[in-house]
Amino acid sequence: MMMESNLNVVDDLIKHYETLIEKFMDLNNRCLNTFNSLFLSSNTAVFRAKIQRGGRINIPSIELERLKLREGEIVKIILIREED
Repeated sequence: MMMESNLNVVDDLIKHYETLIEKFMDLNNRCLNTFNSLFLSSNTAVFRAKIQRGGRINIPSIELERLKLREGEIVKIILIREED
């Protein structure tokens, strides 16, 4: 009876472990998809910029041309501070 109970506990642990692995893999795939859509798509640019007076940041002309951006268009910006 005790041996059977121990086996049931082990079976339950294995099922929980397998569920955790599946959830981790799903989360990992979603993170990779998000990363790819943010940084590796054709509508994305990554560049370094210096903050100018009034908080202005210049977008390099090559990026404006590549993304076909025009004055007045709305863009989404993610800022990451570079360490010195």
